[in-house]
Amino acid sequence: MPLTLKEGVALFLSVRRGLESCLLNEIRRNTHLNCIDRVHFKRTELEDDFLAATTQDDGNTITQSDALDASRLKRYGEDKWLYIDPQEERPIARKSTATPHLGVKYVDKCNIRLLSGGLEVKCNREWLINSVFGLRSVESVWLRVGTPFRCHSATELVRRISALPWSQYLPTIHVDEVPLRIISRSSTVWSRVVIEESVREGIRSFLDQSEEGLIPVKVNPKEFCISVTINRNTCYVAVQCSSRLSPRLFNFVEPSSIDNLLHKRADFVPTWSLSKTRLQVLIEAQRKPEFPAGGTSNVLQSPPLVEKRPLFGSELHLKDYTESQDILLEDKDDNADALIGGLLHAGNIVNNLKKRPLKVWNPFCGNGLVISEIVSLILGLPNFTALHPPSPFFQYLAVGKKLDIYESAVGKHLEKKIEPLNNVEIIGSETSVLKLTQATHKLDGLYSFFRSFFSNEEGGSKRESLPFLFTKYRNKLPIDVSLHQTQLSAISPLMFGSMVISKVPSLKKKAGKEHAHEIIKAYKDFGSIIGSRSDWNGVFAITKGRAFERFSGLEWKCMAKATNSSGGIIRLLKWNGKLRAFTAPEERREQLDELDFF
Repeated sequence: MPLTLKEGVALFLSVRRGLESCLLNEIRRNTHLNCIDRVHFKRTELEDDFLAATTQDDGNTITQSDALDASRLKRYGEDKWLYIDPQEERPIARKSTATPHLGVKYVDKCNIRLLSGGLEVKCNREWLINSVFGLRSVESVWLRVGTPFRCHSATELVRRISALPWSQYLPTIHVDEVPLRIISRSSTVWSRVVIEESVREGIRSFLDQSEEGLIPVKVNPKEFCISVTINRNTCYVAVQCSSRLSPRLFNFVEPSSIDNLLHKRADFVPTWSLSKTRLQVLIEAQRKPEFPAGGTSNVLQSPPLVEKRPLFGSELHLKDYTESQDILLEDKDDNADALIGGLLHAGNIVNNLKKRPLKVWNPFCGNGLVISEIVSLILGLPNFTALHPPSPFFQYLAVGKKLDIYESAVGKHLEKKIEPLNNVEIIGSETSVLKLTQATHKLDGLYSFFRSFFSNEEGGSKRESLPFLFTKYRNKLPIDVSLHQTQLSAISPLMFGSMVISKVPSLKKKAGKEHAHEIIKAYKDFGSIIGSRSDWNGVFAITKGRAFERFSGLEWKCMAKATNSSGGIIRLLKWNGKLRAFTAPEERREQLDELDFF
């Protein structure tokens, strides 16, 4: 291994709060990342040795001369108390505020510390590259700039920021356009406006004094961010080196699929509804009129519609994709790829997915998010491909201008070939044609994005025992994946010895009474089907709220909790094989009262 890849760096892997242990499980299961020296599960406060030696539970003070310098202790007469002579106090030299020059440190293993909202990892540059390519439960990867420092005022913060080596971490971008993420806890410098102005002033001071240039790469301000966290007057500065890893790139790498999906949703929505009007406005907004260059626009003449050039990769902003999800999805806050990918590493789900032969049933297919994450987990797909690599800015942060070293480090991720798996079958069922259409586009985008990894163009093995009940999807993946439009009671007799995992639809209090009763009926049907058989290879449900646990009639065990983008709690439940028993009539009455509430 080149010495460049062994240079020590400090990272912060950002995940949804509650998924820190799931991310640690994913790191341990990854062969390229499982080189851990030590794991710190929580911070422990250091106790002062002198206070511990001179205090007791009764509050008395003990005269011990071992803890203090004997030359500074004076005893007056028969007084038993110890006094420190102020005339003989030694002057304390004030520490320098300049950033110390640290030599290059070479690291073979990594140290991990679990924090709220992510993991702090001290590792080498090869581990950094492998984490960006291989971890699928991570929202983004942050690279620390310099070392943490103490600051108690805005002036000191400006001086400290200007001393950081920004020439190695900052791309060619205007200082005022750099997005900042400011977090301050229990610190004297707490104002976001003051911290933001101090950081920008410190960067300008560095650029004025330094003769070194910045990284010769231009980045989109929406794909770059600087994080400044001040916790108890200790400042941590980091840059976002991986951009956002969730949602996945294959979701919005081809915007034409999003346009087609909008039109297909418009076909299923009634013409008299308000949603139909919103969809028509969104479709019309996709076509923006353009005027000839150098000419004046005439209000009376309608300008010709110019077809926009298709955007790929980072050119398509994440905002365009999220805006389309506001209309396409009902519970868009819970549909995060990294959230589902992290929950799959909780408990024994991964061990169940390694069994062969394997049959997975997703009774509430939805938009195909759970199925796409299961396929990616079984096949071991990375976050990037050779046609859609990370940004050049990440390459400079990883190895600088040494392109040959970077290509050798990422070769094991980009040059893999995946053979078809004939003993794995994934089945998704749903009653809504619209949701099945969304799942079809997601799976087709997954195949087109990772097409270079698949050696078989025809897809996985096709079983004739289960007829296709949704003819619009044609599987091309090396795993047998099928979608079916049917009720749970119609397809459940064919699911022998299958593993059940699904994200159940959430029950909202603002929903109408008919919609609420429809979801509650689906909960009860699912519970009766699962509870009537014992040949399941594990039953897992991803839920929001407590309604599913109440109305399913089954006893569930919570395996993991996480927060979504709106602050709601998402739970991963596992069925313990028992039906729910009401210990008192009041519990049954409370359940019936909730039906009247909706």
